[in-house]
Amino acid sequence: MANLADVSGKQRIDQLQLLYHLESWDQCSDVEKEAFVHKAKEACQLVCDVKAPHDGEVLFQAVQQKKNLGATTDAGLDALVAAYRKAPSKILKTQFLSIYANRFTVKELNAIHRPFENLSDRQIKKVGAHSSSEGPGIPITKIPQHLAPTSIRMWPLEAEYLNLL
Repeated sequence: MANLADVSGKQRIDQLQLLYHLESWDQCSDVEKEAFVHKAKEACQLVCDVKAPHDGEVLFQAVQQKKNLGATTDAGLDALVAAYRKAPSKILKTQFLSIYANRFTVKELNAIHRPFENLSDRQIKKVGAHSSSEGPGIPITKIPQHLAPTSIRMWPLEAEYLNLL
C-alpha cells in the first residue's frame, strides 16, 4: 500500500493500521467494522488513483455506482431474473418472482427489476405472501369464476329473448 501511495502521490496509509488484519467479520464489533470499511474504501481509492492518475475520483465513483445499481453477482439470481423477463404470462412471472422475492427487500427488488420493469409494492407483497404460504416457485392456482346474473329480473328477459329465436 505504501508503494501504491508513493506511485499515486497521495497520502501514505498508516503502517500500524495495515498490520491489523481482519480475522472474522462476524466477530468484529460495529466500530471495528466501520474502521475496516473506511480503510477498504481508502485502499480502493488509492488503486483508482493509480489506475487513472488524473481521474481517480471519477473512477472510484463509477465503481461505487456500479455496485449500487443492483448489479448482481449471483449467477442463479441472474438466470431467474432472465427467466422472469422472458416469461410470456403474468402467472409465470409471479411464479419466478416468488422464488427469489423473500431474499430481498422491496427497494432491492425494485433496483433489480428497474432496467426492464417497474414492480409495484402490492405485487411484491402479494408474491411474498404467496411464497410464504404456498412455497417458493409454486404456481398460483386460478379459481375459475363464472359470471352470474346480478338480479333475478334478468331471467324473464333472457327467456323472452330465447323464445323469439
